Amino acid sequence: MVTNQRQPTVTQRLWSERIVAWQKSGLSQVDFCRKHQLTYGTFIYWRSYLKKHSSGHKVPVPSTFIPITVKAEKETPLVLQIAEQYRIELRPGFDPHLLTQVIQVIQHTHDPR
Repeated sequence: MVTNQRQPTVTQRLWSERIVAWQKSGLSQVDFCRKHQLTYGTFIYWRSYLKKHSSGHKVPVPSTFIPITVKAEKETPLVLQIAEQYRIELRPGFDPHLLTQVIQVIQHTHDPR
């Protein structure tokens, strides 16, 4: 079975290439049109036309990435209990060098010499 699929015209191919170039440019539509001396209204028309009438040749719509902040769930601190007198809570990102110094000071004050 032969389908009657129309080939894109020269103008359609040209505008399709311009739309792809705009998407890759990272520019806004207005800035792209200014830079390439294109009429903004014509650009919008062809972008819409090609999107509606493309036969298998989709004009990709650019993705937009939105920055997000991910918060870690509350983590239970590690509790270091020393001689029922000292309680040290260790949270993620603690300084191990500082912890060593604190333990040495505690040992020194409890050294029965």
